[in-house]
Amino acid sequence: MALTDINNSTGMPDFVKACKKYGISPVAGMEFRNGDTWLYTALARNEEGFEQINRFMSYYNLNKLKLPERAPQLEDVYFIYPFLSFPERLRENEYIGVRVSERNKLVTISDKLIRNRCVMYHPVTFASRSDMELHRHLRAIDHNILLSNLKPEMVAVGDEVAPTEAQLAQAYEFFPELVVNTQKLLLKCTFQIDFNSLKNKQVYSSSRYDDKLLLQKLAREVFAERFGNGDTYAREHLEKELEVIDNLGFAAYFLITWDIIHYS
Repeated sequence: MALTDINNSTGMPDFVKACKKYGISPVAGMEFRNGDTWLYTALARNEEGFEQINRFMSYYNLNKLKLPERAPQLEDVYFIYPFLSFPERLRENEYIGVRVSERNKLVTISDKLIRNRCVMYHPVTFASRSDMELHRHLRAIDHNILLSNLKPEMVAVGDEVAPTEAQLAQAYEFFPELVVNTQKLLLKCTFQIDFNSLKNKQVYSSSRYDDKLLLQKLAREVFAERFGNGDTYAREHLEKELEVIDNLGFAAYFLITWDIIHYS
């Protein structure tokens, strides 16, 4: 099972935890869109691929650029294009997603090379079909338009609910190659998150000692601006606080917080 939220991956930690709880192999990914237009969906082959996906998305977000219509060449990432909009020449890591509603159109494709790159594509957007109306209202709010002005490309398809394995197999029963291709693709993908080891940054500069010196420098500079150099009592209090911070190993915390506030 893959999680491919639109243009973000913030839900991945909770998704991995839930998969672990129910014995499901998680696959990390992201669905890339320009506005309402689905460009392609990325699946990470491993943890490195997940990093590549996020670096790619971050670059375009930070530079306020539109995403390219052709997926980038990322070493550890697979890409799935819409059935009605895929490149003429597919790379080794590129596939074509075929929805249930599109499966019968496969008969119009005689090229075996293309058919071999087709996979099942069934996104799950709603817990049940009753969620569709709420989804339509939210999409109208997002576009700042009336419900009656919503266009098909602005909303998800109504059948985007989770089917059973049997229902999905039945939907593609006359296209067994899609089932096989999908299984092979998913088996190529693995993803785990280490929730046990500490991930917090341990030092702000190159070492704990350098953190101590930097924090002292910054604190003393601000102290001089506010109190001058004649307040002996305040100076002693400052030095005591700096000593406590160093002894507790909190210098990096204060420096990281200072950096965030300074940047903002």
